[in-house]
Amino acid sequence: MEVFERCLTLNDIPDSQKDSLRDAYGQILYNLRHEDKQAE
Repeated sequence: MEVFERCLTLNDIPDSQKDSLRDAYGQILYNLRHEDKQAE
């Protein structure tokens, strides 16, 4: 998450967009960690 925060800062992302991007990134990480190993 620290690296993601640095990317937001380095790319001058407006504060108004940061929360939704953090949420999306968090959801992606969650999905990757909880991937269904039996899914096709």
